Amino acid sequence: MADDNRTKILDMAVDMIDAGGEAAIRVNHIVAAIGVTPPVLYHHFGSRDGLVIAAQVER
Repeated sequence: MADDNRTKILDMAVDMIDAGGEAAIRVNHIVAAIGVTPPVLYHHFGSRDGLVIAAQVER
């Protein structure tokens, strides 16, 4: 489940970057859409910046 949440968060962040650039990434929108809490995102990526970096690498 944890890896599944990480994958969902990362996939959504990549889609957001593709649609509107890095500025489009909003933690609250991602966690609400996926159905997790902000600490889940921060557990996997450390910060919003960590998520942006991981998403750019994934792209």
